[in-house]
Amino acid sequence: MSCDIILGHHIGLHGQVFLSHLLIVLWTSFKSTRAQSDHRTCKPQGLLTLDAPYPQLQVLEGGLPFCPQFPCTCCNRSHITAMHRSMAGAFDEPSSLSSSFSSRCAEMLKIIACRPCDPMVGVGLKEKVCRHTCKAWLSACRNDYFGFDSISGALVPCSNAAATSRLLICSRLNALVPEGAEQLCALEGLEVVDAEAGATLCYDGSTMSSDLGQICEGAPVVKRRVRTGRSGGASSSESMFSWSALWVKLTLAGVLLYFINMVRGWMKKRSKPKWRSNLHTGHSSHGLSPLKGPSWSWWNMLSGGQSVVQTSASQKLAGKPYRPHAHPR
Repeated sequence: MSCDIILGHHIGLHGQVFLSHLLIVLWTSFKSTRAQSDHRTCKPQGLLTLDAPYPQLQVLEGGLPFCPQFPCTCCNRSHITAMHRSMAGAFDEPSSLSSSFSSRCAEMLKIIACRPCDPMVGVGLKEKVCRHTCKAWLSACRNDYFGFDSISGALVPCSNAAATSRLLICSRLNALVPEGAEQLCALEGLEVVDAEAGATLCYDGSTMSSDLGQICEGAPVVKRRVRTGRSGGASSSESMFSWSALWVKLTLAGVLLYFINMVRGWMKKRSKPKWRSNLHTGHSSHGLSPLKGPSWSWWNMLSGGQSVVQTSASQKLAGKPYRPHAHPR
């Protein structure tokens, strides 16, 4: 009997060790998966407004209509609409101020406006703009007309329509930023850094960086869903919320519960008593039917507890009448 109890303690100890190791492995795997997904979590900045919980990077099938160079992005259609609105004056019809907004300037404005859609910018790895990008912006737009929005104070392109709707006072860009390219980027709330230093990543509109491929590797692909609006036209709808992290959590929880139940069943099966005393298995001389053994569980074996023979069974085997409510005379 003592050997079986010791065996039960031994099995219980090994079960505890096994469960401990299993929990450690699952927790490590979960932390690794979470750390991998954390560097793909988008962060709100500028026109990139996001609601918590913040979404993960996603690859949009077909890209975005305004910034197609960044199919892997944190942007969605509402962000693109805001970006396009912020520089709408550059694409308006020619005004009396200028024959047209220069194509070089319009292209450079698009590069600056699409900055939040760069995946490295979206997750916060490129918080600054390269100095040569600011210089290229000023060089391309030097003679084009800009003004400060009366509500937001942002620097926006000028056109007849824009000047009328936003009450803009339009001036050539080089007159608005006499201190040069760094002042221009500062007006947009952008911090400037020298790309030559190499110590800090900076945005320059390039899509040929190997870092882009690394950070977007494994990102979920969102297929474009086409729906018909009131006008009968088609529009795309992208969901920026990734369910991959939730799927990982549910999978790990299911695996953990499965192994816990499996170990409990194994320990319960092993903890059944293999011994039978005459008290529990033998036939008594009084012709009583054999009694069943005590009820055991894996917790009994783990704690080393011993079953207690019921009073009624002991009295019957001893040939004494059983009186559950007998009072002493």
